[in-house]
Amino acid sequence: MHCYGVHKLRLSGPTPDQSDRITWDNKSIDTEQLIKVLRYDLSPDTLKPMENRSHKKRIQLPDQLSLMEIIDANGVA
Repeated sequence: MHCYGVHKLRLSGPTPDQSDRITWDNKSIDTEQLIKVLRYDLSPDTLKPMENRSHKKRIQLPDQLSLMEIIDANGVA
């Protein structure tokens, strides 16, 4: 188990899509980078690719799915 501590996310608007400025620990990032950080594809500490994530199974999902669609896509009953 890994603990990545506390980080500060700031948005200029109510959501990332409605924000002109997004910062992660006072560093400017874009929406794509934010998504990768929240999925742990990028390290929350360095914003570089996570080395321990390459062995994980990746499935391509549409942006918005219902809970049942996500469960079905992952083969969980």
